[in-house]
Amino acid sequence: MKKFRGRLKMEVHHRIPQMYIGVKKLFPESMRTSLSNLQRLPRNVHRKIVSPMGASFRKNNPKPTRAQIVKKAMEIDKVIAEHINKVN
Repeated sequence: MKKFRGRLKMEVHHRIPQMYIGVKKLFPESMRTSLSNLQRLPRNVHRKIVSPMGASFRKNNPKPTRAQIVKKAMEIDKVIAEHINKVN
């Protein structure tokens, strides 16, 4: 059986970043794999739009509240709405 060799065109985006999910964190572990927290995005959108927005948020908010994280997730949703679940 041949292995698939090729570039992945889609990636899974966690609306609530995994770094804020888990025991003694801001969101419960069940959020990590909750379908409401997962979005399929084209790789380039995830890496060129979402990742820089997330990095900027973390830099400017080293100890964010749940409300700040949810607000940022909603802002990112608006920016990427047209790309969610779209295959290139």
